[in-house]
Formats: sequence, C-alpha cells, structure tokens
Amino acid sequence: MGQTQDIEFILKLKGRIEDSVGKTVNLDVDYEEERGIALDLDGEVPRIVFGCDILKYPGLARMFTQYTILSIKQGRLVSQDEFLRFLGRN
Repeated sequence: MGQTQDIEFILKLKGRIEDSVGKTVNLDVDYEEERGIALDLDGEVPRIVFGCDILKYPGLARMFTQYTILSIKQGRLVSQDEFLRFLGRN
C-alpha cells in the first residue's frame, strides 16, 4: 500500500472500532513491531497500537480489530480462550 492508502486504512480501522465501542480511541501503528498489539485501557481514551503487518495482511487487521473491540467492551484485556470463544460464536 502507498502512504495515502495506509492512512486511509488506519482511519477506517479506527472508525470501525469507535463505531463498535461507542467511544473515541487513539490508534497508532508501530512500524518497528510487525505483528504486535498493545492496548492501554486505563485512560479515558483507550490507546491502541497495532504492528505494521496490519497494512500487509487484512486478516490480521480484522483479528486485531475484533480483539480490541471485545477488550474495550469488557473493560479489560480478554484472554486468548475468551477471544477464541467469541470468534466461534460470530
């Protein structure tokens, strides 16, 4: 993707998360950590950092987005087992 397309994609992900959780979030991309995900739910505005591989792999972006939405809705980081059960129901 080009830089403009990357920015549009990131904004689309941010909008999808905000629409699903009903609040504003900060979403950043870590260009040094390819497949990482970090969530900080302690502040008033949740902070999300996705690894840069989300720009190459749409499936990874979808998984990270779904995990983020579930965690924000739960108000905590969900476990891998909880996330897998969630995916199995949807």
